[in-house]
Amino acid sequence: MCEHVVLIFFCIIAIIKYKIFAARFISRIFYVNLHPNWIDKMKNNIISVLLVVAASLMFNACLKSDDSDVAYYGDTAITAFSLGTLNRTLHTTSSTGEDSTYTSTVTGSNYLFEIDHYNGLIYNTDSLPVGTDASAVLVTLSTKNSGVVVIMDEDNTAAEAYYSSSDSIDFSSPRYFRVYAQNGAGYREYKVSVNVHQQVADSVHWTQLSTNSTFASMTAMRSLCMNDDIYLFGVVGGSSVGYVTPVSDGNKWSALSSSVSLDGDAWKNVITQGDYFFVKSGNGIYRSGDAQNWEAIAENSAVKQLIGASTTELYALGTEGGLLVSKDNGVTWSQDILGDTQELLPTQDISYVCNPLSFYENLDRIVVVGNRDASVGDSTAVVWSKMIEYSEGADPGVWYAVEKVEDNRDNFLPKMQSMVAVPYDNGILAFGGDGMYADSAAFSHIYQSFDNGLSWEKDDDYQFPAAFSSSKTVFAATSDSNNFVWVICGGTGQVWRFRANRLGWKED
Repeated sequence: MCEHVVLIFFCIIAIIKYKIFAARFISRIFYVNLHPNWIDKMKNNIISVLLVVAASLMFNACLKSDDSDVAYYGDTAITAFSLGTLNRTLHTTSSTGEDSTYTSTVTGSNYLFEIDHYNGLIYNTDSLPVGTDASAVLVTLSTKNSGVVVIMDEDNTAAEAYYSSSDSIDFSSPRYFRVYAQNGAGYREYKVSVNVHQQVADSVHWTQLSTNSTFASMTAMRSLCMNDDIYLFGVVGGSSVGYVTPVSDGNKWSALSSSVSLDGDAWKNVITQGDYFFVKSGNGIYRSGDAQNWEAIAENSAVKQLIGASTTELYALGTEGGLLVSKDNGVTWSQDILGDTQELLPTQDISYVCNPLSFYENLDRIVVVGNRDASVGDSTAVVWSKMIEYSEGADPGVWYAVEKVEDNRDNFLPKMQSMVAVPYDNGILAFGGDGMYADSAAFSHIYQSFDNGLSWEKDDDYQFPAAFSSSKTVFAATSDSNNFVWVICGGTGQVWRFRANRLGWKED
């Protein structure tokens, strides 16, 4: 339209010029006295008037053209997605022990949603808190190029409704959204999932597995995890025996057939390093990949008890006191370096934790937790720690005892019968039989340390279940790669495992 007006404008100019020439020609033929000034004036006036009219028409036409031309886009997408306020039902216990519920709210906009255009997915990676009601949710969303959003029915077979920010949507299960392009050429489809936690993050879930009569008869026991299996070593009839179960089972245990005769102290001398077990029986030190076929490593009467391992070293109590270290897989042993007096070393109920440090690939921290002899009269356990760097040319590590302050026992681990400690949740969990204090009866508390044994606290989230029953002096514990802690009970043969709920959630 605009181009046509411009063409007419130039045509008018041409006609005007033509008429002026025609007027002059007629005046000459018919001798009409048309004054030249009048002709020029007429020319100028007509041209001016027509130019103004033509310009007005041209611009008016062009403006109308811009207003009437509409561009319809063929592409669209959902570009933003968020939730409104949601209701949440919480459970509580009254002072009389009765269960009750109350309602609170959750600010949905605090939970960010990922939009995966390639796979057509919209979801929140950080799940909403347990108890959140997702059956009536208000949604705020944006689209590219003003696409029109339609919500499909739960079977994704037909359109249910047009999206409106004021209409609630049921997200009890995933829903499908379609956003249509303006020109009707097509649409994008998204599967929208509103994820809600089904478990309280900090609560701990216990599971009781099958009771084992053999375990009930053991007079001592120790448990270890190797790869995807749980091992139990204990004493039956004065000799050490072993059993194994996959971490995925725990109900059926297979007896280990040892290629060497294990004495009555071998159960507490079993440690692991890498893919190998090490054990001391008599004066012999043995190594095995399956805890059954043992290879003799050395005979060494200076080793009293194997107590732990780091990535490159094995550790033992010496018969003459102090700590021994082996840097060649148990073949030779030498005195390790102590930064404190050896009288503070544990002599019984010894557990060890080895944590490679994430910020430096060639550095381990090993923590040894145990008790001294009852004759010493300790009220707290003893904890020793060592940093070991195994890069070439590194200085040897030094063992240090955690300082004990008797008048501030709330921060320390109490001495408990047959105490065990396991690595868990980037820290250490410890528990045991009867302690030295009135508030530390057998299995009354599980203690937790997040600073490598420097301080300990009673964690109320870790409570033994009412059905838990065990000998106060014979039990074992270990942790696996799935964040479960296994507890095997002497006296009853019960087998339990527990896990903090949040440690079982998948991380994306």
